[in-house]
Order: sequence, then structure tokens, then C-alpha cells
Amino acid sequence: MDDYKCTLCSDNIYINSEKKLYFFDVCKHKICGDCLEIHLNKHNKQHCPRCKVAISERNITLFDIEERIYDNQKNIRSKLVEIFNKKRHNFENTPLYYNYLEHVEDIIYMLTNECDEKKRKAIEAYIKKYERENAKIIEENNAIMYESEKKKIHEIVKEEGNLYEIIKHRSIINKSDDKIYVHSLIRENPKLFDEVKITNITESQPQPLNPSIKNDTDISVRIYLNEEELEKAHYAGGYDESVVFKRCDLEFNSTIFINI
Repeated sequence: MDDYKCTLCSDNIYINSEKKLYFFDVCKHKICGDCLEIHLNKHNKQHCPRCKVAISERNITLFDIEERIYDNQKNIRSKLVEIFNKKRHNFENTPLYYNYLEHVEDIIYMLTNECDEKKRKAIEAYIKKYERENAKIIEENNAIMYESEKKKIHEIVKEEGNLYEIIKHRSIINKSDDKIYVHSLIRENPKLFDEVKITNITESQPQPLNPSIKNDTDISVRIYLNEEELEKAHYAGGYDESVVFKRCDLEFNSTIFINI
């Protein structure tokens, strides 16, 4: 592939991994490490061997082939997924569906790896033909995937609310803060949300069951007339004074025993 070919020796560095590939940031032309050494040091030339633009060592940058291949494959795959989007229900049986998936992977491999210009054009022509012939199925499956993705995202947002956004941005929640927090999925996929109710920090706080209670002082406190009423209230709430004292006594004695 020309994207990974040296300007001088024409070696395809994509195949020959023993060499490193560089490019000049002023003109974007590429050169392998061996030719670069000869061109700059042995011949003492300070220009691009292809376009003759003046260069220096500061203009030389390592061409990250692996990253470029990954990005290229990612872009190709994302485009083809929208075209070759048939699912199991589009086939009579599972083996046919698996063969289809393998065929798609073969296309991706040929487009992202070594492939001459003639073969590349043939593949691109095939993709366009497939897209024309399967336009209706492609549109239907994309609509199904869109709705499925939308449903999943809405379920996540509904379940989580804006809790994690609050935690992410502030370690201590302050009720007086009126800053707006929105789930990250809403920001990343605004088109999936026709009407988004954005809640602020005050609305996300736990609210009392009785709306008339604004402060602790609004909570009514029962006044007991005598000790008997107080004991009855304790028992009703599961508090037994004798049990508590017995537990404290055991804890105290065990502590003394351990220290001795």
C-alpha cells in the first residue's frame, strides 16, 4: 500500500516490519529509516527527496504504522457495519449467517491490509453494488439497531439518573449549588433524546415524605409525662435497657480479660 511506502527505495514498510518509516511534517512525504540515514547524513542533503522542500531534523517524525492501521481499520469497519448489517433473521439458517459474517471480515481485511489498486477498486465497486441491491434491508436493519441502541441508553439513563455525574464533579454535595448535571450518555447522544429533563443538584437530593418538613426543628418531638411512658416507647422501638447493660458488661469484662 502506498500509504506505507518509502519515497526513495519504494519498499512497503507495512510488510517489511524490520524497517521504520518516517515522514516530513512540512510535506508529509514518507521515507524509511535506512534511506533517511543515507539521504541526510551520507549525502548531506537537507531537502525532501521527492518534492525538494527544505527540511531539518526537527521536521522528521516517526510514522506510527500500527496506530495508523488501527485507525484505518476502525474507520473502514464502522462504515461497513452500516452497509453489511444483516442479522440472523435475514437468513434461512445459522450457517448462512456465519458465512456472511466471515465474508464481511474478509472484505475488511483486504481493505485494511495489503491490497493492490486494482483489487481495491473491485472491492469498492462490489460494496456499492451490494448497497444498491440491498438498500431496503440495510435501511430496515439500521432502523432496528437505532431503536435498540436508543432503548438501551434510555434504560441506563433512567436507572442511573445524574448520580454518577454528581459524584464525578463534586466529592461533597452542596444543596445550595444550582449547577446542572446531565448523564454522559445524554451529552454523547443528544439525538436519541427528544425531550430531556435536566435535573439540578437540589432536585436530586432525598426529599422528606412530609413536604411541610423543611428543617430538623419542624419535626415534632414527643414529650413523655413519666418514666413509665418512656420505657414503653423504648420497648416498642426494640430497646431493652437490661439487654443493653448486659451487652456493655460483657464487652467491658472481655476487654479487661484480654488486657490481663
